[in-house]
Amino acid sequence: MGGTPIRIHNTECPTAAALRAVPHSVNIHFAASVDLASKTAAEAGDIQAVSGFATDIPDGYERALPEQVYAAMPTDRMPFFFDNSGWGGAYYISHAEKQASTLRPGGSISVSRNMCDNLVCWFQGRAAQLGAPL
Repeated sequence: MGGTPIRIHNTECPTAAALRAVPHSVNIHFAASVDLASKTAAEAGDIQAVSGFATDIPDGYERALPEQVYAAMPTDRMPFFFDNSGWGGAYYISHAEKQASTLRPGGSISVSRNMCDNLVCWFQGRAAQLGAPL
């Protein structure tokens, strides 16, 4: 199949080998202004992003709005019932990992929970777009 590889690291990654596979922070401390039981946070270099598309941004986080994420990596805008802002596809486009990649393209990203299939596919395309492993 070929293509540009992606490397996925989660803070809950189960194996020591996977934890050593890609550079990342040993101790990731996400800003406390978000309940990580209901939101996903991602860290990319000097920024942290949190899932969501509201314009109010929790303390300690940065936000890439759906329009910015879509402009950085145009993909299918898959509708979801949480798209309550009137921007079709906002739920999937506003995942923390996609925001982090938009704000810090090409950098390593650490995530507070496992990535969904939508994200794996998106990052495969993003790696190809940037021409670099992610």
